[in-house]
Amino acid sequence: MQRQAVQSSRRKSQCRQKRAHGLTHPHTHTLTFKHLRNTETANKSDYFLNDLLGIIESELGKQQIEVVRPKPGDTVDLKIMNIVGRIKCPFWRTPERIANICKYGFDLKSESATHVIQHAEIFIYYRD
Repeated sequence: MQRQAVQSSRRKSQCRQKRAHGLTHPHTHTLTFKHLRNTETANKSDYFLNDLLGIIESELGKQQIEVVRPKPGDTVDLKIMNIVGRIKCPFWRTPERIANICKYGFDLKSESATHVIQHAEIFIYYRD
């Protein structure tokens, strides 16, 4: 009986800790980004999700977590990015550049160094 009470109180405290992270957890940003991408592909803009993404990023910034936001056409930095696929390069594009972004990445900034929490996932252009 006493063991169940201890386990129950541990579970409650773990739930409180998870709720306390709430908006400040990178996974929340990833889920919101996926929902935003889904609405954009359906040619609908969701202003609520746009605002929520900004709030999450500002909360992460308060904890020294930076969102890595590569843009199409940028050069590839393999320290903070993973290449998950390749797209044939049209003649007007530069090969070996970012073609599409699957997932943003997250860096933890500290006084001594930068630590990658999650790599950004990208597609790159290639030529035969």
